[in-house]
Amino acid sequence: MEFIKEEIEDMSDPEPSRIKHEDTEEQIDQVRVKEQRQELNEVEEEQHQMDVKEQRQELKLKVMML
Repeated sequence: MEFIKEEIEDMSDPEPSRIKHEDTEEQIDQVRVKEQRQELNEVEEEQHQMDVKEQRQELKLKVMML
């Protein structure tokens, strides 16, 4: 009795780790963008608060001069 050895070709993705790595990099990039947006929003909010405070002070001065 003779045994025949067959080699089965691996039909899976040749670089699955690269694809997973790219997905992870994309997710990291998305998180960075989200963090940057949040920081920008915080800075814009602080600037707005400073502008409002400055406007109030200017109004107080004008009222005092009347």
